[in-house]
Amino acid sequence: MRIAFQIKAVMHVLIMTTVLMFTAVSYSWSQSLSINNPRQIVEHLQDTLLKSMQEGSQLDYQGRFDLLAPVIDRSHDLNYIAHVILGGHWIKLDTQQQHVFIEAFRKLSIGTYAGWFKSYNNERFEFLEQRDIPRDQVLVRSQLIQENGDTIGFDYILRQEKGAWRITNTLANGVSDLALKRSEYRSILEKKGFPSLLEMLFEKIALIKKK
Repeated sequence: MRIAFQIKAVMHVLIMTTVLMFTAVSYSWSQSLSINNPRQIVEHLQDTLLKSMQEGSQLDYQGRFDLLAPVIDRSHDLNYIAHVILGGHWIKLDTQQQHVFIEAFRKLSIGTYAGWFKSYNNERFEFLEQRDIPRDQVLVRSQLIQENGDTIGFDYILRQEKGAWRITNTLANGVSDLALKRSEYRSILEKKGFPSLLEMLFEKIALIKKK
């Protein structure tokens, strides 16, 4: 009953959310016409993450979410990522289930960034390299340098879709976010079904908001 209510609620706001997403992405696109290569895409994202950290004491979760949303919508191919994560399970979902999953996945993806990048201690990002990799993709390697000198590697895989470069996977210290989600989400689908997968996403979103 709770899942049915949540799905109904998501569908109720889906049309309005889609309109707002289109407006935000269109604005972000118009503001980012000069950002046209993989390195620039990544650096624009990281500049915004730093801003989220630096303004973390003034911004609450929703404030950071609103700051990051248009940039992540612009820099990440969230629809493509969602399809890859679910694999063959994607075509087994009806259109409504696909829309609900993508919207929940988007909220979780942006919310995760808003939850992680919320305080600043003189961190900075450093570009390491950009190189071509198989399947017409590009790898952009970078690292987050912390105040004590420790580093966290952030590597991004990007693909070009309709003339625009988009991030399709992020690796933190070599660990693939796409691979982790693919394993977790498919396992839930196979063992418990789609309602349980949605419930997991909603629970993670709620947990992030409380942090």
